[in-house]
Amino acid sequence: MKSWKLSLFIGGLIVATTCLGSSSIAYMLNVPAKDKVIEDFIPAGWILEDRTAGDLNGDGKDDLALRVIKSGKPGDRPRSLIVLLNTKRGWQRLAVADNLLFCDSCGGMLGNIRMQIRKQVLITNQLVGSRNAIDISHSFWIDRKSGKLVCIGEDLNPYDRANGNSITDSRNFLTGKRIVQRYRGNPRSGIGKSELVKTEKLNVSKKLRSIESMNFEAIRLSSLDTDNN
Repeated sequence: MKSWKLSLFIGGLIVATTCLGSSSIAYMLNVPAKDKVIEDFIPAGWILEDRTAGDLNGDGKDDLALRVIKSGKPGDRPRSLIVLLNTKRGWQRLAVADNLLFCDSCGGMLGNIRMQIRKQVLITNQLVGSRNAIDISHSFWIDRKSGKLVCIGEDLNPYDRANGNSITDSRNFLTGKRIVQRYRGNPRSGIGKSELVKTEKLNVSKKLRSIESMNFEAIRLSSLDTDNN
């Protein structure tokens, strides 16, 4: 291969990797498909930050969701969510979501991540911001047809801590229904009090997205503006 063609080829790989972002990190960091030891699913150069257990597939065994973060000094360190099924032959990788969780410096003053598995549903909750904040929750379950972990519900709740304005935006991808409620801060009712000013009942696509395709930043930017309340 000629040198200029080789340079273009290598450059193309670099651009492709950059454009793909962290969606390809799971393969680059060699997350195994199966293993008997949980620690072996944590890629080299990453550390376990949190874990939650619960039955995801209805077999009565506790499965696991592992929240991992790239090791190193605090900064823009990415996080990833690794979901494992507890099988007779050991642990099996169900999903690796590289873009679902915000980075370690992306949460602002309120930054917090919580996870739980309840009634075969994995629930993630992420709070980011300071004065202007947003609380984002997702619900995932195993799609019986594809066997993939898919998003069945999304709640985006932006709010202004100064003026009390807030929005609850709930999207159910199983029913295709979306309910948006706008609240306006009411100083006359006291601090933290608000009044409902508008409710909208809308439709949303019933297309189920895999947890691997979820992108936190894109989801955050899609939230409604409380200034319009």
